Amino acid sequence: KENVFNIPGNVTIPVRLSQFLAFIIAVFKQDDLLLGIEESFSSFPSAYKGNSAFPGLTQKQWYSSHIFRCTQGLLNLVTIFILVMQSVNVMDVLLNFLGVTFISELDDLMFKLGAKGYFGISYKEATEKAMFKRSKKNERVGSVRNFLT
Repeated sequence: KENVFNIPGNVTIPVRLSQFLAFIIAVFKQDDLLLGIEESFSSFPSAYKGNSAFPGLTQKQWYSSHIFRCTQGLLNLVTIFILVMQSVNVMDVLLNFLGVTFISELDDLMFKLGAKGYFGISYKEATEKAMFKRSKKNERVGSVRNFLT
């Protein structure tokens, strides 16, 4: 059988433990996947219908956004799994894990910079509206996030 992902089979126990630990941390740190799943099973919020922040939001757009969020989270986990499992020493595990984690956090960084006005007033206003919606949503899911972090 061919090893499609080039995963070495003869690594030391500390490397296997670090690979396992890195993947477990990645699963629990994956906010996009956790929130996407939770919000996909919640109903379309009536507060968004006709709201000035999202006046034309439809159910299709609502559920699509959560499907995309889940997909992004799953792809991130698959990438971390492949890169971490290809590592042959603990330093490679750490570097691969940190590299993918850094890249996946860039969207949150861009959102925060937009909220501070680095990309202009229109982006600042849009992020403030989204943060208001996000804070309302986080009141409900805060207990899940606090449990996992």
